[in-house]
Amino acid sequence: MSPKKIILWGGWYGSKNVGDQALLLAITDLLGDTYPDAQFTALTARPAHVRSYAARDSRLDIRAIHTRLEFPRVVRAFAECDLFIFGGAVPFFEYPPQVLAMAILTTLAWLFRVPYFLWSVSSQRVTSRFAKRVFGWVLDGASGVTYRDEFTRRLFLDCGLSDERMSLGGDSALLMHTAPAESALDLLVRAGWRMGDRPLVALTPRTLRPADGEAETHYTPKTNQQYQQEIDVYAAVLDDLWERGFQPLFVPMNTVAPDDDREASRCIMQKARHGAQALIVDEEIPPRLAAAVYAHCRASLVSRVHGSIMSFKANCPVVMYAFDQKHVGIMTEMGLAEFILRPESDGADCASEMLMRLLSNPQSVRADLARRFESATQKSSHPLRLALGILSQP
Repeated sequence: MSPKKIILWGGWYGSKNVGDQALLLAITDLLGDTYPDAQFTALTARPAHVRSYAARDSRLDIRAIHTRLEFPRVVRAFAECDLFIFGGAVPFFEYPPQVLAMAILTTLAWLFRVPYFLWSVSSQRVTSRFAKRVFGWVLDGASGVTYRDEFTRRLFLDCGLSDERMSLGGDSALLMHTAPAESALDLLVRAGWRMGDRPLVALTPRTLRPADGEAETHYTPKTNQQYQQEIDVYAAVLDDLWERGFQPLFVPMNTVAPDDDREASRCIMQKARHGAQALIVDEEIPPRLAAAVYAHCRASLVSRVHGSIMSFKANCPVVMYAFDQKHVGIMTEMGLAEFILRPESDGADCASEMLMRLLSNPQSVRADLARRFESATQKSSHPLRLALGILSQP
């Protein structure tokens, strides 16, 4: 029997964002456990980077094609494909080039009679009637639809899909094969920490300045005032942590401008009274190592979806600085809604209070977190079962 051939698109697999890389590795990990000889093709704007980290972090056959510049290869891939996966992340937003790409790829799947599946996808706010019509057409032809949060379910209903045609699926990165905690020690030493030093608390802010344009797709645009508010809250939390005997550690999920988390981290360090005492991981963190970094921390305050996921996976209690709907969505679906910090109503005092509550009784908190994690991973297994059912059909 020839190996299964699977195409993945929908996440920003070519970015140096830990979360997007983790999604590709997680989905291929899960499918590769059943089909170890499968051939995976990631459609991306940065194929060289995908090939680089796939070769480093996976033993599976993961190839990469430039979605636009290598379009004839994209067509040939669909002609030979067994399954096309919209693979996690946030493919549903109304940016015109994204809507067009989705329509073209769905058309190729239809022309070559390739079943396609939506794997725990999420969405941004969508108001465009045209985008909703395209999304409705895409959803209607899918062999299976799983969504990651309630906001996305509502969008799909608005696009004409019935509840019976879709189901909730947890984020696949919760099930990604990750490195053991000790693997992160060299990285932490390079950041300036040693075993026996103050206990670590991770801080993962996000650099999302209005002038950078990053908010046009994945996020509701933030004002300069909102960005400054994030800096101020993190700075106050940093000071509080240091004064209570903890070691603040900045853990970036993205290290490429303009979406480089280290930029916000340095602004916070400049703002905080004790900013010079904070440590920073000043390098790209490989996806499989991210959870290992959080595993050495007593708790975390994050502004990244996959910062919360990697912290949760490492049994590191997490508070989410939720400046957008997908932050609320992922924390809710992981069973962590009570640890959502809402910037529009909650300030630094609330953030510190949440963290101290998690830090005050670590054994009980971590036991509770482990129970919640077990429940969350059941949701993450659901899309895998559906995808395997599609692949097993003759």
